[in-house]
Amino acid sequence: MKRPLTGNESADHLKSVEDITRFLETAMEDGGYDPEYIASVIAVAKKARARLAKHRGEEDPNAWIILELLLGTLEGDDSAAREHLAAGFPIYYGHDDTPEGLQIKQWPDGRRELVRFEEAGDEVIRVL
Repeated sequence: MKRPLTGNESADHLKSVEDITRFLETAMEDGGYDPEYIASVIAVAKKARARLAKHRGEEDPNAWIILELLLGTLEGDDSAAREHLAAGFPIYYGHDDTPEGLQIKQWPDGRRELVRFEEAGDEVIRVL
């Protein structure tokens, strides 16, 4: 079990939206389903997000969307994912049995694909 973080412990070291996203992804891998650890991670991420919010227009808008989806996932709230789908954009997620390095890509029309996420474009491994 991971040691819970304090609200000030890591937030100041997260300098970009991408830093926060990596922090959350690592916490999801390391912390599993320990609610105390995840709650402390969320607090750190939200503090860093609030500090960076004044620069929101200067960073990739997709990076902010991914950050909000991750936070929503950790908080057990899928409203950001539903809004993203309703706006016509796909979402990415995984399950416990999703192979390492792959994600499920769900399209607004309900289609799902197992993909390897690459910045240059997704590699479709299999249609689900």
